[in-house]
Amino acid sequence: MTSYRVLSVESGPYLSVSILIEEEADKDQLRAIVKHIAKEQNARHVGFVDYAELEGYGYSLSYWNDDVSHLKEKNWSERPSQEEVDTYVVWRETLSALRQDSIGKHLHLVVEEDTSTDATASKLNRNSAEVQAAIEKVTSWIED
Repeated sequence: MTSYRVLSVESGPYLSVSILIEEEADKDQLRAIVKHIAKEQNARHVGFVDYAELEGYGYSLSYWNDDVSHLKEKNWSERPSQEEVDTYVVWRETLSALRQDSIGKHLHLVVEEDTSTDATASKLNRNSAEVQAAIEKVTSWIED
C-alpha cells in the first residue's frame, strides 16, 4: 500500500479524515487507502492532499465521501513545486487577511485577487507575474 500520513480527523455529523500522500499514487492505491481508513476509523469522508500546506484549501488529489468515489488520476508531471505551493498559501493567507481587514473596517469592498497577488509578490520579493503563475498552477492542480 502507498505510504500515507493522517493529517487530521474531524468529527461532526460524520467522521472526516484528511490524508497526506507525498508520492505518486493512482486511483487504485487511493481506493485501497480509503478502504483501510474507512474500516479502521469508520470514516465517511476521506480527502487526499499531496502537500500538508494545502489542507483546508481543497483536496489536491481527490476525495471519497460515503461510498461515492471522487478519486481521480493525476498527471504527476504537472505537480506544483514546494515553492509554488508556499507562494499559493501566502497568497491565500494574504487574501483572507485583506478581506478580514475590509470587513473589520466595515468597508463593503470586494478585495480583488489581484490586490492579494501584488501584496504577496511584495512580501516574497518576487514579481506579480511569477506569483500569478504559481497561483494558477496550484489552483489547476487542486481543481483538475
